[in-house]
Amino acid sequence: MITVYMYVICHTKCDLVFLTPFVCKAKKPVHLKGTLNFFNPATRWRFKKPHLYQLPEFQYDDGRSYRHRDSMGRVFTGPIDDRYLSPWDGHLAKLHVQCTDQLYDGPGTTTWRRTYIRKVAPLNVRIATWVIDFSADPKNWKDWGLILLRFIPSSFALTFFVS
Repeated sequence: MITVYMYVICHTKCDLVFLTPFVCKAKKPVHLKGTLNFFNPATRWRFKKPHLYQLPEFQYDDGRSYRHRDSMGRVFTGPIDDRYLSPWDGHLAKLHVQCTDQLYDGPGTTTWRRTYIRKVAPLNVRIATWVIDFSADPKNWKDWGLILLRFIPSSFALTFFVS
């Protein structure tokens, strides 16, 4: 486990600034199931992205429908549910929220559709951080050797993906 020492600026009532040490312990990265969520019995599949999602367990009780008119004059009339304005063309789209595996596998206590977390960073960032994405001890030479062994293939991969 890596211990990082940082200094946090603390303000007091007299507006004096003190530097206090703050210890932050790094944890191992969390490995998500990803596309293995396909085998979850509550998962649904569709052609549009996101392909795999779960329907909300709760729905609004109000039987009324609402009307939305956007800046382009398009009118949408439908039941009350969670939607957002799409940044691509400004239409109302159903809300899909990415959640961790613990929330995805748990009981649905939301009114929006849930989907699992996909790639959280571009490929070149994932390759660059692959070198140090484990809990390395800077005092241990075996960890430094592993970092050097990971550095060689990642530097070759980055030369092809960046250029």
